[in-house]
This record gives sequence, C-alpha cells and structure tokens, in this order.
Amino acid sequence: YRILTDKKLDILTTLSKPNCCISLEELSKTTKMSLPLISYHINGNLKSEGLKEMGLVDTNEIRGRIEIKLSVLGRMLLNGYVS
Repeated sequence: YRILTDKKLDILTTLSKPNCCISLEELSKTTKMSLPLISYHINGNLKSEGLKEMGLVDTNEIRGRIEIKLSVLGRMLLNGYVS
C-alpha cells in the first residue's frame, strides 16, 4: 500500500466499479485525469512502476484501443486480502 500513490489508488478504485472504464479513454474521462497522466500511472516510467508492472491491472489491445481491467491481485489488494 505504501508504494501506491493516491492517484493510482483512485484509478484502482474506479476500475473496481461494475461496468466501468473498459478503455483508457473512458478511464480518463471518469477519473478526470488526462490521457497521458492515466498512461503514466498504468505503464510507469524508468523512475516509477506503473500499475501494470506491479501486476495490479491487465491490459489488452483490441482494435487499436487498449482495454484495461483489474487483475486478481488488484482486486485482492482493494478488498484488503494483501498487506
């Protein structure tokens, strides 16, 4: 939990809601964060791990769009099963 920033935790919480945010674009609109900022939190950079690298979200490209969803580990973390 310590390595998760507030924004990353907000993204995970948003993704946990039913029928929410299949694509990065939808996630950007729902969280009111810019698409580059969403991409940064999902993919990370050299200095900071992204949610994908942490194993908390899964992504899949479908017809040129990136689909995003919580991974099993991400759900467990949000439900308090991982400490």
